[in-house]
Amino acid sequence: MGVPILAKRQYSRADIQTARTQAALDHSAAAAGGRIAAHRFGQLVEELGMTVLETPTGEAVDGPRQVWEHPVDRLAASVPQEADGGVREEVGRMLDGNMGANVHYLDLSIVPLVLSMGFAEIELLRLRAAGGRLMRHTVHLADYQRGASRLLLLSQLRFLLVLVSVSVLTTVLISMTSGLNTRDFTLLCAYSTLGTALLAALVLVAVDRVRVALLGFWFAGCAIAVVLGASRLAGLTLSVEGGYLASCLILFGFLTALAVRTLRDPRALA
Repeated sequence: MGVPILAKRQYSRADIQTARTQAALDHSAAAAGGRIAAHRFGQLVEELGMTVLETPTGEAVDGPRQVWEHPVDRLAASVPQEADGGVREEVGRMLDGNMGANVHYLDLSIVPLVLSMGFAEIELLRLRAAGGRLMRHTVHLADYQRGASRLLLLSQLRFLLVLVSVSVLTTVLISMTSGLNTRDFTLLCAYSTLGTALLAALVLVAVDRVRVALLGFWFAGCAIAVVLGASRLAGLTLSVEGGYLASCLILFGFLTALAVRTLRDPRALA
C-alpha cells in the first residue's frame, strides 16, 4: 500500500510545480499586456490633449490642454460673436439635434418631377398623333407652322398642370411633416420649370434631333454661367435655390425655342 501512495505524492508535486510555472507565465503576460495598454492609453490622452483650437478671429492656438474639447463645442465656439442672433440660434438648434425650419431630413420637393415623368411619355405620344392629324388637314405651310407651335406649347402647359397638381399635394405633405418654407416653395417652382424644359428636350429626342437637344443644353449652360457671373459682378446675391430656379428658367427658354423651331419643319413629324 506504501508504493502507490508515494507515487501519488510525487505526481501531485510535479502537477503543482507545473501549475505554478503556468501561473507565473500568465501573470507575466498579463503584466506585459497591461503595460502596453497603459502606454497606448497615455499616447491617446496626449494626442487628445494636443488639440488645435481656432479663435473666432481665425488664429490657431496650439498647445497641451488638460481637458479635451468635443468637436461639437468647437463648432459652436467657431461662430463669430458679432454674427446675427438668428444665425447663432439656428446653429444652436442644429447642434442640439433640433433642426430648424430651413433644414429638412428628407427633401420632398423633387417628388412631383419624379412622379410626373410617366405623364411626359403620354404627352409625347399625344403630340405625335396630333402632329400627324395637323399635317393631313393643313394645306399651307404657315398654317402648319402655327399649329405645330401651338401643339407643343399646349403639351407643355398640360404637363405643367400635372406638375403643379402633384406639387400641391407635396406641399401639403411637407407642411404636415417638417413645415413649408421659402426654400421648399422655390425648389418646387424650379423642379416644375425643369420638368417642362425636359419635356421639350424629350420632344427633340423623339423626332431624332438629339444634336439639337445637346446644343440647347450647351447654350443654356453658357448663358447660366454668364448670368451668374454678371450678377456676382453687379453685387446681386442669390440663394442656392434662387440660382437654381433662374438656371431652370434659362434652360426652359432655350429648349422650348429649339423645340418650336424644330417642329415648324414638316419633316420633323413625318
